[in-house]
Parts: sequence; structure tokens; C-alpha cells
Amino acid sequence: MKRLRILFFICFIFCCLFFFDNKISPYSYRTKDYASVIQTYNPHLLKSFTLRLADKILVLSKEYDIDPILVMSVLAQESHFNPKVVNGDGVGLGQIETKYWGTYFDFEKQDLWDWEFNLVTTFKILQVMKDNHGKHHDWVAFYHNAYNPRRSQYHRLFNRRYSRIKSLLE
Repeated sequence: MKRLRILFFICFIFCCLFFFDNKISPYSYRTKDYASVIQTYNPHLLKSFTLRLADKILVLSKEYDIDPILVMSVLAQESHFNPKVVNGDGVGLGQIETKYWGTYFDFEKQDLWDWEFNLVTTFKILQVMKDNHGKHHDWVAFYHNAYNPRRSQYHRLFNRRYSRIKSLLE
């Protein structure tokens, strides 16, 4: 009986060390599925990066109460999940433009090169859009085009990406 308790105790300690030292998120059961979708859109990314990115998306989605598939769709549309992409004034995963959001959230352009900072800022921007324009997915068009979201090509492309990502995750 004493050996059984010792064995149980050792197993318990091992499990605690493994889960807490590796900082495995409670959402990690879905992380591989989301990472697989990221790899589908950008097969050149390292698998370790796609796992960290997918996990961070799931954690932040819960924190900000934003659909993770919606966020994945925006990132696929904006950067194909490439954290180093630059297009005009847009930088990184969310193609965030400092001239619009730098003052609003108080950051500099160089801050956006940190992919985690860029991702968190993308969530903050999406939260502003959601709060100002409603909970239906139509508000996501404001992420790209604040003036005419219903006629925006972005909105159509977003809807296609959203449907594709959702089907890949089913």
C-alpha cells in the first residue's frame, strides 16, 4: 500500500511539472487542428511556430470573446499567417497600420514586429470593431474598410475564408 501511494505521488508530481512547466493551455486539444489550418495557408512556417500561434489565438479568443475562426480568417486574409509580411503601411500578422492604431493603442511601428504583440493588437482592433459595429460578422469588414463595409470585396473574401477554415476544422 505504501508503494502504491509513493507511485501515485511520483506520477502526480510528474504530471504537475509537465503541465505547468510547459505552460500547456487548456485549449491545447484544439491547438493541433488550428495549427494544421495555419500550415494549409502557409506551409513555409515552422510547425513549432504554428503550434504557438494557434495556441495563442485560442487563448486570446477566449479572453476577448471573439470567434477564433473569425480571427483565423482575418489573419489568413491579411498575411497568410506570415508574421514578417509588409504591405504598404500594414505590418505583420494583422497588417496593422501604425498611422491609424498607433495613437489609439499607444505603440510604435517597431512594436508590431513582435508577432505576439501584433496578434494581441489585432484582437484589440477586432474588439473595437465588434463593440462599435455589432456582434454579427458584418463588422469584420470595418477591419479593412471603415467606409463601405457591405460593398467591400474584403467582406466577400473574408466570408469565403471563414467558410473554408470552418470546414477544415470540422
